Amino acid sequence: MKFPVKAGKGSVKVVTIRSFEEEHIVADEVISGSVVLVDFKYIDSNIKQRILAFLEGTIFGIDGRMVVLRDDLVLLLPNGVLDEPLEKNPLEALRQNGQTESRGFY
Repeated sequence: MKFPVKAGKGSVKVVTIRSFEEEHIVADEVISGSVVLVDFKYIDSNIKQRILAFLEGTIFGIDGRMVVLRDDLVLLLPNGVLDEPLEKNPLEALRQNGQTESRGFY
């Protein structure tokens, strides 16, 4: 399994988005090599769609992956993280590789 330089123990960020302006924070984190778990539970569905479109473009630009875990929870993977086909539970795969210690921010 290949990992970007920054990916390592504790590099999973948990972000609860509360406004449209926070999309850039998430994009910067995933571009820098962190795995980002994004929670949309406090955001309007129209704004959520705009943010998702922006993040899809970011993920495409770095050749990463976006995994929808449920309607309001999305996992963003930079290039090189979990390159093989995703298992049923991608969080479990990260946990097995020692990457689930979250230093989340809000």
